[in-house]
Amino acid sequence: MQIKKEHQDRGQVTTRIKNKSKELLGYEITETELRFMVYVHYESTNNQSLAQRKIDAYEIPFFDKWIKQKYILGTMNNFKPSKKFWDILNELIYLAYVDIT
Repeated sequence: MQIKKEHQDRGQVTTRIKNKSKELLGYEITETELRFMVYVHYESTNNQSLAQRKIDAYEIPFFDKWIKQKYILGTMNNFKPSKKFWDILNELIYLAYVDIT
């Protein structure tokens, strides 16, 4: 029996992304959360703050959840991801944007 490969576009949450997020975070992420992760990753590297005018209201709960889980240290105006969360971001972003099938 041949296993059919799932098509993946850049930034798309596929079964393998869902499975990896369950392994790393304990839950399945959505495309909205994945794309917000990319923004947080970029801002972590460049500014260590988020421009609230660039964040939609439905993205704020993701940031709040990450703070509660201690994945993010600080506030939107001055934050840094924990090493664990940094590794999670990099793994998920790599799978979703670089290692596409």
